Amino acid sequence: MKLTLDIGGTNIRAGFFSGDGTLMRKEKTSTPTQYEEGIQKIYQLAKNEGVSAIAIAIAGVLDKAKGVIITSPNLTDWVGKPMVADIAKKFALPEVVLENDAAAAALGEAHFGAGKEKHIIVYITLGTGVGGARIVDGKLDSNAMGFEPGNQIIHFDESRDVSPFRKGTLESYVSGTAFQRLYGVSASSCTDPSIWEKYARHLSVGLANIMVLWSPDVVILGGGLSQQASKFLPSLQEMIPTLVPFPQVPPIVVAALGDDAALFGGLTLL
Repeated sequence: MKLTLDIGGTNIRAGFFSGDGTLMRKEKTSTPTQYEEGIQKIYQLAKNEGVSAIAIAIAGVLDKAKGVIITSPNLTDWVGKPMVADIAKKFALPEVVLENDAAAAALGEAHFGAGKEKHIIVYITLGTGVGGARIVDGKLDSNAMGFEPGNQIIHFDESRDVSPFRKGTLESYVSGTAFQRLYGVSASSCTDPSIWEKYARHLSVGLANIMVLWSPDVVILGGGLSQQASKFLPSLQEMIPTLVPFPQVPPIVVAALGDDAALFGGLTLL
């Protein structure tokens, strides 16, 4: 059995795949703030499954060579811990694959979802934070330190306290955490068109920057906030052409795999 894990700031999702890549079942549990508790939870989820390979997708900037998280605003106690080594030891495996959660989700959408048969895709996840990645011909594009589109600056003179995010960044305006803080209501319960118009304006700047830098065939939106796309996508599609110099703007679509994208992406790494 192949195990893929998607470890986010809120939940841990697990996918159990057969040898031929068929998804047999899924599990979900809350993500502990404490690292040791998290490792034990993962082991309890799969200890009786005869796991032969594991891929981990996790939120944050990674040092893949050392198998650790370098920074993660929502998983602070996991930072610097030997996660790959600890999980490999728990399951008696020679190695475990580690990838950023947004990058894994991008791979999932590229191979099995909304990016199939596209040459260059950009995947942006709008969740607790904002992440993303660029996929070229089904593979994660070459990079030195990973992709962090949520950390691009869209407001240089920001004065608000936006902890745990960096000031002026895209994710300090368009993540689920930021939405609640800025507008005093959760995205899932917000029906005010004026709020969604403001949200679309911030997001349009970030996506326009991404388009001119990464020049994709398609932009795929995932994460929890993408489920509210009907409330902001029409405005976004009107704004983007005014910000991008290309004669044809890449289409913006909602992820096809939903919460399972990173699980399927992990499968491509095994």
